Amino acid sequence: MADHKALYAQARYYDIVFDRDVSHELNFAFNMYRDLNQGQEPKALIDIACGPGYHALQAAQRGLRVIGLDLREEMVQLGAEKAAALGVKVTWLAEDMRTFSLSPAVDIALNMFDSFDVLATDDDVLAHFKAMYANITPGGIYLIDLSHPRDTAYGVYGDFAYTGQRDGISVRIEWEVHRGFDLITGLSDATTHLYATHPDGTVEHFASRASERLYMPRELNALVDKAGGFRNVGWYGNFRKNQPLDFSSNATRAIAVYQRLA
Repeated sequence: MADHKALYAQARYYDIVFDRDVSHELNFAFNMYRDLNQGQEPKALIDIACGPGYHALQAAQRGLRVIGLDLREEMVQLGAEKAAALGVKVTWLAEDMRTFSLSPAVDIALNMFDSFDVLATDDDVLAHFKAMYANITPGGIYLIDLSHPRDTAYGVYGDFAYTGQRDGISVRIEWEVHRGFDLITGLSDATTHLYATHPDGTVEHFASRASERLYMPRELNALVDKAGGFRNVGWYGNFRKNQPLDFSSNATRAIAVYQRLA
């Protein structure tokens, strides 16, 4: 499984760039769950590859039982600090998304902002969906958020750079691609660069190289079918039910929703 270790170990710098309001994304997931479960309200949620837990924290503020899971201890530690500051309860797990176990299961699972692409092989995906089946309630949903194919596809890898500033520290995160996607494996060799510029002008630089896998809708659906236990509800181009995954200007992401079967 791929891991940009040097980037994700810098949880506090990462947070300067990516801390944001994700309420519209949660609204989409909650409404999807209600529509698929006769109006029932979700009671529990897991934020997979959660980073500092933006979705986990906001779900906890809405009163759900929440788990935040990330491979990096640094990320879940920061999430725990944020939860304490907000006065909300979240269970934090520094574990592998292919092998984790929950008790009891959750109603909604989220895997946001291209975190799914760390699953580099078919076996990784199958193991992951086996874990998801064991940890999601019947009728529960799993939402996966990926880059739109116009931005990341075979022969295409967009320029991805993100910036933020807090307490006088400016942070920039960049993705540098060494080649296009391998046509057989679907893997791309990428280096992430994190630059943190301090008020005195000093700059810290952290670089990390890892493989990322491209997933197209038909391929991912086929792997999920092979894993068993889920059905694809649909693919969406944004966090709105009326926006299909297409090449219109309103479709900015590729969002898959799967429902766990009984």
